Amino acid sequence: MLKGLRKVFRKNLGIDLGTANTLIYLEDVGIVFNEPTAVARSDAGKLLAVGSQACSYLGRTPEGIEALRPMARGVISDYDAVSSFLHAILDEVRDRQALLSPDVVVCVPSNITRTEQRTVLEAVMEADVHRAWLMEEVMAAAVGAGVAGPDEPPAMVLDMGGGTSEAAIISDMAYLACETLRVAGDDMNEQVARYMKRQRGLVMSISGAEKLKWDAGCVPGWKGGPLTAQAGGKDIVTGLPTTCEVTSTELAPVFEEIVENIVDLVKEVMRQVDVEVLHHVVSKGALLTGGGSMLRGLASYLSARCGIRFHPAENPLETVIAGAGTVVQDIPAWRSVFVN
Repeated sequence: MLKGLRKVFRKNLGIDLGTANTLIYLEDVGIVFNEPTAVARSDAGKLLAVGSQACSYLGRTPEGIEALRPMARGVISDYDAVSSFLHAILDEVRDRQALLSPDVVVCVPSNITRTEQRTVLEAVMEADVHRAWLMEEVMAAAVGAGVAGPDEPPAMVLDMGGGTSEAAIISDMAYLACETLRVAGDDMNEQVARYMKRQRGLVMSISGAEKLKWDAGCVPGWKGGPLTAQAGGKDIVTGLPTTCEVTSTELAPVFEEIVENIVDLVKEVMRQVDVEVLHHVVSKGALLTGGGSMLRGLASYLSARCGIRFHPAENPLETVIAGAGTVVQDIPAWRSVFVN
């Protein structure tokens, strides 16, 4: 009864404040915002656009306008821009029927420093919320996938986002082992752009490199068959627009160093638990989630290299926010997972 009465006056929010995209979950409603973490502002600092609209300015800003992505490697790189971004999107999505400011659960990387935690909290609190709680992304992913909760047995989760990759073994809402690597999907895009410039003489935008990754990218040894995609950009010699054809076979080695870093991350987490826990985890398999996990053939590659079967999440882009959504339904019951 008390919970129902509280919801009349206050609707809580979950936020996955990602390097590439931000998602917001409104209690009892679901996901109400899913757009790029991007801001466009005037040279005088006036906010002009956020999300997808701000992205339209990236790489083509007219004079007097700055467009940027204010998150880097999972943490805030431009405080004022993030504060403005949060204020704008929370004003847009908060339940107008609720009388009181919401409590908010914000998902952050596991290895952010105390200073970085305070920065996130301050930016969120400036957006007129009642209280803010920080929850680690990999824990949120585990909750969202239903493998972390009261009395849940050990489970492994690998969450690859845009700016960070996190691997953890979780049991009964607590870490048995957890490691974070600030290498993820954005690094793949940068590697593609560097390769195309170096080997093909084609200067690409990061968004163009990301599109090429999704069109023809795969891990080395992928068994899905050859793919072909068109890459567009500027000729490094003439400076003129040009296109070229790229195959998945050509692109596969571009991702090898990054995926091997992920293999090392997983192995390090597995080394930190005892034999009994490891046996349970290996028999159950591991959850693979996050936008970076969608590279073709990654689950099979990791399974072969790590000795544990990886199961791709059904909705890898929404697993973290699904966990935050579960938590905001009953914040007191989940207080043990918060880092503040």
